[in-house]
Amino acid sequence: MNEKIIDDLSAMAESVCRSKTNLFGYGIWTHHILPMTRLARELAAEYGADAETVAVSALLRGLNDGKANKTDTPSGTPPAEEILAKHGYSPDAIEKVKRYAGCRGAVAGANDQDREGICVADADAMSHIQEIGSLFYVVYKEMNLDID
Repeated sequence: MNEKIIDDLSAMAESVCRSKTNLFGYGIWTHHILPMTRLARELAAEYGADAETVAVSALLRGLNDGKANKTDTPSGTPPAEEILAKHGYSPDAIEKVKRYAGCRGAVAGANDQDREGICVADADAMSHIQEIGSLFYVVYKEMNLDID
């Protein structure tokens, strides 16, 4: 596994999460992205998936500052694409990693997903369960939503 790319993307994702303008607050890094990345790497070994691909995909989730809607590109995606290309990722591999980064637990059973997408989706769901307190914090405190 290329730890240099993991380190580069970790620094970039943490910076986005630390930003004062990040709608999720810094806790998204410590209570979701880091645990999800760790779980994705563990699940890769369990599922026979590529550990670097799932780690990179999980870290790309940290580049979402909460401002992009479903059709927008998260703010850190273009620089991440540059980092991936610099580390020898082909355009096809970059597109796959970006697609896996969007995998959520609700789509884990989709027929068109492969092991890497399932790892990221499962790690996402598992990290929400493991870090349930932070999920409530984001919903009620940071996003000012109510129970209804």
